[in-house]
Amino acid sequence: MKTGKTIISSPKNFSKNEWVVLVHGMLSSPRAMTRIGKELTPNGYHVINFGYGSRENSILTVTDDLDKIIQELIPGDAGAVHFVTHSLGALVVRYYLSERKMKNLGRFVMIAPPNQGSVWGKTLVKNLPVVRYLLGISGEELQYSLKFRPTLPPPCEFGIISGGTGTSRGLNPFIPGDNDATVAVSETMMEGMKEHIVIPGQHTMLLFRKRVVDNVISFLGTGKFIY
Repeated sequence: MKTGKTIISSPKNFSKNEWVVLVHGMLSSPRAMTRIGKELTPNGYHVINFGYGSRENSILTVTDDLDKIIQELIPGDAGAVHFVTHSLGALVVRYYLSERKMKNLGRFVMIAPPNQGSVWGKTLVKNLPVVRYLLGISGEELQYSLKFRPTLPPPCEFGIISGGTGTSRGLNPFIPGDNDATVAVSETMMEGMKEHIVIPGQHTMLLFRKRVVDNVISFLGTGKFIY
């Protein structure tokens, strides 16, 4: 079933009664999160693959839409509501959780999140004006406004999956330290994270790596990554 751009899927086994909300990154769509969603349903999770337009909508609009989807589709007696995000999606959910309380909040996995901003993104914006246009409304708000970047960590157990090479030099030589060609490993981390792991891979292609999917499933179920 589809609700706008959002895709909802449910497992054959309903005994777990846990939900996972997937939130994609900038200039992307729910299709990018499809691989992860397809692996979650056989593991007993109901999945909401949330879609939004980062170019057309403000953060306030995106978070309001996310809240409407959650309120309409997830029953009040759900065992837990987890979040799995990619890139900009982590900042969307972090802001959402800072503004709204969830009594059944579960765990949160961030994949390649620019929690400390993005040196590469700022470099591109400075040298290529068209990039600022491509960022769109919500992308620009999160890049430049501290209003939408909560200083406190999310009020739940959260783990961070970074992409890189696992060495002191990353995929992009213009980004200091290890990186996934878009975000530095150091830029993904934040205080309060329960687990952190670096998996070899490029920023977007991480979403299709089996090791990433396996670690997402592991953390949602146990609060730990697979090493």
